[in-house]
Amino acid sequence: MPEPIVCQCPHCDAKLKLKNPELAGKKIKCPKCAEPIVVTPDETDVTKPARRAAKPLEPETPAEDDWLSDLGDVGVGEDKLPPVIKKKKKATVPGEIRERKRSEEGRELSLPMHYVMMGVTGLVGGLIGAAIWAALIYFTGVEIGYVAILVGACAGIGVRLGASQWDFGMGPGLLAVAVAIVALIGGKVVGGRMYLNKELGEIRALAMQFQHDNHLIAEMADEIWEDSPEGTQLSNPELEDGDYDTPEQIPKTYPKEVWEQALAKWNALTEPEKQKLRDYQAQLFKAEFEIPAEALFGPIDVLWFFLAVGAAFRIATGEGGD
Repeated sequence: MPEPIVCQCPHCDAKLKLKNPELAGKKIKCPKCAEPIVVTPDETDVTKPARRAAKPLEPETPAEDDWLSDLGDVGVGEDKLPPVIKKKKKATVPGEIRERKRSEEGRELSLPMHYVMMGVTGLVGGLIGAAIWAALIYFTGVEIGYVAILVGACAGIGVRLGASQWDFGMGPGLLAVAVAIVALIGGKVVGGRMYLNKELGEIRALAMQFQHDNHLIAEMADEIWEDSPEGTQLSNPELEDGDYDTPEQIPKTYPKEVWEQALAKWNALTEPEKQKLRDYQAQLFKAEFEIPAEALFGPIDVLWFFLAVGAAFRIATGEGGD
């Protein structure tokens, strides 16, 4: 059996054992570093087996690259060489970034300043969400429950931006919940009132005419007319009751002498007494056309508000993904 050739790669210093002696003096590619080398037998390795035999008690250390002997004959052509497999380096993420940060080290701002920043950015996000909801209610007259979730998400995103990459436990989540509740209520009340004012604008304009002083004097004229003794000679009104177009025409719907007595009675009142009657009249019309804020909310709002504050909490604490 021909003696194997032992040579050493000048590039990576790997020792190669080639079974084909015909490769001596030929150019091959090193199986380890893939660099081209000329096969030059290492004559000094011939005496190594004898040295190893002279010391049987010492543990035999295998050659550094004896595993290459299992490769068989290596062809001369570079295309016949086995491919070099390079191990891919695993991407490592620093522990301080991979894990939530709770320590004070490395923070650019103090903890109170971070909470102030979270409050400011959270309010900005809540205002944006509330404005979107109010605008949709005003222009469409329809409340879309999913928009409430958007309001909560805006509040959560705002708080999360203020918290940056730091983890503050449940603090940002609770702050986002508070901001979301304020934004939800504010957006719905503002949008609802704007829509109602738009729809009731003409009615309110007509109602404002009833707060004219002539309407208050007319109530006094009604009392005087009803208390007039039978057979009293009264002039005929120029207009029928209800035919007037403006408050200034109201006196023409009463007998002249009745209206003069009512006007004298009105002028006899002090200014505080007149203002008291005006305020009372204004409260009557306000109660007639004003819709209370609590009337804008219904049982279904509880569900949408719950989903909205849940979204705000999850986003602010990072549970929904940073």
